[in-house]
Amino acid sequence: MDPKLLEAIQKKVKDIDKLEELDSRHPRFKAWQASVRSILKNLPPEFNNEVNDFKRLSFEDTKYHRGKNLYDPSKKDKYIKDLESARKILAGLAAKAEENKKPADS
Repeated sequence: MDPKLLEAIQKKVKDIDKLEELDSRHPRFKAWQASVRSILKNLPPEFNNEVNDFKRLSFEDTKYHRGKNLYDPSKKDKYIKDLESARKILAGLAAKAEENKKPADS
């Protein structure tokens, strides 16, 4: 993996701490999500499982709640849970890339 991609992924993991106070509709979060997707597009095929796992994260509760407002910014449980999942996925990608970077002992 390109060292610049690895560096970019590690930076995005660090950025998650700043995003926890926001919500899934905040422009800064949307920009972060778009940039992560852009980085993930450039990864080699051996990272497809992790890329697909990240793409499956919705970051907001999309279920219909009868008689309730569809969107309540104070209810960020799903957002926080998916941010933590994103942190694990991206950190796992970085670790896997580091592992692949090391020369094999022959």
